[in-house]
Amino acid sequence: MVELSSEVGLCAFFEIFPALKSVSSLYYKTQMKQIWLCAWILTLHFHMEAQSLHCVQTVRYDYLKPKLDPSICIPHGNHIISIDDKVDLNDDGLADKVVRWQNARLADGDTVHYSIYIATKDGRFLLHNTLSNVKPLYFSDYEGKSENKFFDSIKRKYIHPSLSVVGFEPHCITVTFYVEPTVMKELFFTYSSRKDAWILTREIQWAAPSIYKSTHKLEYDREPSMSTKIEDFDMLRDITHAKN
Repeated sequence: MVELSSEVGLCAFFEIFPALKSVSSLYYKTQMKQIWLCAWILTLHFHMEAQSLHCVQTVRYDYLKPKLDPSICIPHGNHIISIDDKVDLNDDGLADKVVRWQNARLADGDTVHYSIYIATKDGRFLLHNTLSNVKPLYFSDYEGKSENKFFDSIKRKYIHPSLSVVGFEPHCITVTFYVEPTVMKELFFTYSSRKDAWILTREIQWAAPSIYKSTHKLEYDREPSMSTKIEDFDMLRDITHAKN
């Protein structure tokens, strides 16, 4: 947080202004520059104060604190639950950061968010985008009825929602989820430097007789019919298509 010294306080403006009319033009211009500088610093201060009310770095676990960077920012009321800082997502030779965060008090309809911070050669990290569509929405109960019919229409479409997995690999993001009670799908989104985005390049689907067994029978391993960006991915759409 920026702290203002007495030299740049509001009082400086009122002390300087009465003397402006009795000084030379050069002195007048110099003082006006100082006044505008004071005003600019005050504006910056109030902007940062307002931003701090909505931008936090709250972590759920203390061991995450050393992995934080000044650029990392999540909305107030949320907390960071993991930080992956050992993967090069855009294939430039630098390790980026993936910040996983969610509401500190989960409510029906919430989800897990993944903010991707790309490393720069000068040691900084720049927010590329935040993915809020790669994990199922959270519901305290996926089976029972509630007073919210809209939520009920969504949650019953998910299959084993807690078993969905998001993976971050060199220049690739993977999303694995059930599309049927005994069928799993994995999507591979590969980074494209031309589009500066992760594009769907491969999809695998296999039979999973039991959620507790690792053995599986591959149904297909193919290129997708459409080159979808990961921010346009819709898990429920894939699940619905698999059922039809």
